[in-house]
Amino acid sequence: MKIRMIMMMKDIISRLEKSRRKEHEKVRSILKRVNKIKDSLKEIEELTGQKTKWLYQNYMHSVFPKIEDDAWWEENGEYIHEPWFILSFLTECGFISEIEDKKEIEKSYIIKGSDLGKRGVFVFQVKRKLKYPELGEIMLSFDAPDTETDEIMKGLFYKKTNFGYLRKIGEMASPINDRVCECAVNLLQNGYAVVVFEKQLYSKITKGEYQEECIRWIHSVKDPHLLALKYPKSDGITGFIHRCGARWNGKNMVIGIQHTERLIEIENIFGFKVTENARLRMNAWQEAVNRTTVYRERKNKANKNAVPVRELFQAILQRDIEVPSDLRDYYD
Repeated sequence: MKIRMIMMMKDIISRLEKSRRKEHEKVRSILKRVNKIKDSLKEIEELTGQKTKWLYQNYMHSVFPKIEDDAWWEENGEYIHEPWFILSFLTECGFISEIEDKKEIEKSYIIKGSDLGKRGVFVFQVKRKLKYPELGEIMLSFDAPDTETDEIMKGLFYKKTNFGYLRKIGEMASPINDRVCECAVNLLQNGYAVVVFEKQLYSKITKGEYQEECIRWIHSVKDPHLLALKYPKSDGITGFIHRCGARWNGKNMVIGIQHTERLIEIENIFGFKVTENARLRMNAWQEAVNRTTVYRERKNKANKNAVPVRELFQAILQRDIEVPSDLRDYYD
């Protein structure tokens, strides 16, 4: 009898230990996905107006006890970081009220080329940045991918994704509406049909009203004493740019800020555009040069108190500048 009791106790202890190990694994699984959970809660905050911190506390407090339920975990464990699951879970727990879907059905505008879009249909989705609506992302879904289509989209600077194609629109590609229209027109000319959900885009595409993308840019790099030049290699201007003082650093064709006058020539001759930050540096350098013009005495001796141009340039760059509040995080 005693032996049987001892064996039963050992069995119970063994099962408890196994249960604890499983629970520990579940806890670790949740903790590994904390960042994803927080990102999902940010989306839910935008939808519901409830603060992320409050949602996070209630979600974690409610979901942790569920790890003791093996059946529940088996069914839901892989989804605990997904926004749709979290929204449903918090709604079931009473932390969020049922959300009425008041969004109207989007009106679609279908445009076909002369051959009626026989090569397939591209559907455009445009995601704009809140503060800077000329920047954002263009997402294209496509129903019949093939090698030739991939090459066309690559030539339009789009990357292939699981859902189709994607292009992020930053300062050097903006405005986003022009990039949508330019891409759509190219696709129509190549025999595809396109679908957009905005009347303004539909009008611009059908009328061909857009500015072609500039592919020659002078832009800033991490080193404040350098600027970079972006342009297609096929342009055949590398030799001239090299003679102006530029060099290849393995990533960009860069040129020292002291060659600002030559950069202005390159800008005017070859139609380069200049980013905001690059223009700021060029202006700062010109100001530094103007302010360090040294008056020479009759003995042709320079003023010993003159500040070197590079030092003054650095000081100008670092000085406090009043920037409008709506432009402060332009590059975020």
